[in-house]
Amino acid sequence: MTYKSPMQPIPAERCRHITSKGLRIFGDDYRTPENEDARTNDFWCQKTQTVLGPDKALVILSRCNASRGCYEAL
Repeated sequence: MTYKSPMQPIPAERCRHITSKGLRIFGDDYRTPENEDARTNDFWCQKTQTVLGPDKALVILSRCNASRGCYEAL
């Protein structure tokens, strides 16, 4: 798979409920494109099983953090 934007590692601190096919296959070796907002359907919440978290906000790797009420540290 080739991306035009630089790849970055997944954040060390992330919600335990965020997942994606890439995270399930590659685990902590998974890399995500820098412009992850353009790929919102790549991640979903294990609590809701959708691209929206329990707070009805999009599940995006960089935004699923302690600022959200549904966040649980990994």
